Amino acid sequence: MSYPNEMKISLVREYEQGKTVAEVSNASGIPVNSIYRWIREYKTVMTANSSFAPKDYLKLQSHSQKADHKLEIVRLSGFISVYPLKKRLETAETIYRAHKKYSVYEICEALEIDRGTFYNHIFRKRDTSWRDEKEQQLMRIVQQMFDDSGQRYGANRIMKAMNAQGISINKQHVLNIMHELGLEAMSEGAKNSYKQKREQHTNRIKREFSVDKPNKVWVSDITYFNCGGKSMYICVVIDLYSRMVVGYTISKRESKQLVSSALKKTIEFRNPKTGLIFHSDRGGQYTADSFQNLLKKNGMEQSLSASGQPYDNAVAESFFSIIKKEELYRHQYRSVHDFQESVDHYIEYYNKTRVHSFLGYISPLQFEAKYCCKNDNQ
Repeated sequence: MSYPNEMKISLVREYEQGKTVAEVSNASGIPVNSIYRWIREYKTVMTANSSFAPKDYLKLQSHSQKADHKLEIVRLSGFISVYPLKKRLETAETIYRAHKKYSVYEICEALEIDRGTFYNHIFRKRDTSWRDEKEQQLMRIVQQMFDDSGQRYGANRIMKAMNAQGISINKQHVLNIMHELGLEAMSEGAKNSYKQKREQHTNRIKREFSVDKPNKVWVSDITYFNCGGKSMYICVVIDLYSRMVVGYTISKRESKQLVSSALKKTIEFRNPKTGLIFHSDRGGQYTADSFQNLLKKNGMEQSLSASGQPYDNAVAESFFSIIKKEELYRHQYRSVHDFQESVDHYIEYYNKTRVHSFLGYISPLQFEAKYCCKNDNQ
């Protein structure tokens, strides 16, 4: 029997969240051997900057190879060499100033420029006429070591690296040069910045999923579903009091706009008072400055799950598990429009009709209606 990839991934995520293979197998009715095979294919592999499934690695490798081939073809064409060195240096400087994610090594390699030539070009623009040649050379070396470290090295490390190359210089001299060149290592003050961010982005609900009134705590998450070979992303906002889906957005892209749009729709629909807690995982869409500013603008306090702790956002995770099993896995969508209609229809059913065990087997809408009735009579 053939199972949808989304179902395989969903079961592997259940295993990653703490269930045993036997438990996943018993709950889904799928043989243990199949579960183990899917784990090998879809288990999340964590790296320093990202996570991916083993199958994804081959795709990444293919993309990397294509990029290398494109660059090689451009070089073989000779087009780069046709451009005068002065023009290439100006282009390199523009990229260097505007795009910090590219190292000097990458820029110079792509434009076929010697790094020493590039730094000479940069320093010719500075007012260094009063300096002797040795001091100018030290400035170029400090700049180059700073860039080669990914802008991580401070004065002490640069001094040690220069000393190791037989260049006599003390830390204060390096500090003076760095100050004049406007160089500040990214690591400087990073610990304090990290502490400040942890204080700002604490988990305010700490798995306390019961609240005493609507619009007190909202939880949010993003999932994706394969629709005719295209990934469709759903962002939901759920009121923790009634488990009602109070806002959602469907998009072809997992962008910052996806969560911002969902929040704006929810605010317009619910009109909450100041002090509401908005809880989510630590995804880049939720920690982006633009989204945090939107929360602040509307008087909301942000709460974030601890890293690698999906149970901290269990209510939102549970909703996605339910909608996939009860609706999305049951259909073969012919178009994006069909998929959107299906999600719209299910969320309306979920809010108005589907009974919820946590709510005493009534729907979220009925549960909120009881709250309103009780408070109107007081």
